[in-house]
Amino acid sequence: MEIERITSLDDERVRDYRNVRDADLIGRRGVFMGEGRFVVRTMVEHGRFAVRSVFATEVALESVRGALEESGYAGMVYVAGRGVMDGVVGFEIHRGCLAAGERGTGLSVAQVIDEAQGVGRGGVVVLEDLTNHDNVGGIFRSALALGAGGVLMSPRCCDPLYRKAIRVSMGAALRVPFAMVDEWPGGLQVLRDAGYRVVGLTVGEGSRDIREVAEEIRGERGGGVALVVGTEGDGLSDGVVGGVGGCDALAAIPMVGDVDSMNVGVAAGIALHEFAR
Repeated sequence: MEIERITSLDDERVRDYRNVRDADLIGRRGVFMGEGRFVVRTMVEHGRFAVRSVFATEVALESVRGALEESGYAGMVYVAGRGVMDGVVGFEIHRGCLAAGERGTGLSVAQVIDEAQGVGRGGVVVLEDLTNHDNVGGIFRSALALGAGGVLMSPRCCDPLYRKAIRVSMGAALRVPFAMVDEWPGGLQVLRDAGYRVVGLTVGEGSRDIREVAEEIRGERGGGVALVVGTEGDGLSDGVVGGVGGCDALAAIPMVGDVDSMNVGVAAGIALHEFAR
């Protein structure tokens, strides 16, 4: 790797980091930003996305240097003082470390399924219209921890490579393969064709205790589980619940008292744990 010092806010070498706005980066240069030392180490160690460059303070660089060297990273590392770095980026970078990653062409649904079937327990998480980056990041983190091999998303879901989503996921969004399902919800049929049981997580009509559904699926041979979760307000759409290509089963997490819902990220983690048993 090559290390170069940045002393000017106008230095063109760090133009990828200037006034960082994730939405702009998507359309302008096909770049996403990894923020924080743990995330940057994940980017270089796992290699799903190419790392274009690293931008760090001296202190932060020393904390990631080992990962950069061990991974054989051959790109540029730009080093600056805290004041210069904050000025280039446009806000205070508490963690003192950023990396510019290249989005590439992305994966297809079929590619995600292929990868998922060879990883962990082979399960897949499906997100319908989740637009909160904290929830999406949290679900990716649970998916990685509990052995789900991939994430599929409806077209209206937020970007899992948004800086905050990556940070909340603790880098899991950089490791778990994902793809958008363009034909929604009919495109979910590809999961069934691949041998998955498509299970919708909902407290709505027709749902059964998730423990009962999981036990039933464990008694079957072959195939994995595709767990579908929706927004906290509207839940799963009618098309996903009962339309063409919709769910094979509906599952609910038992709750006490008059509570009838919980945060979607928490619920997805509980459900993944139940199906992983």
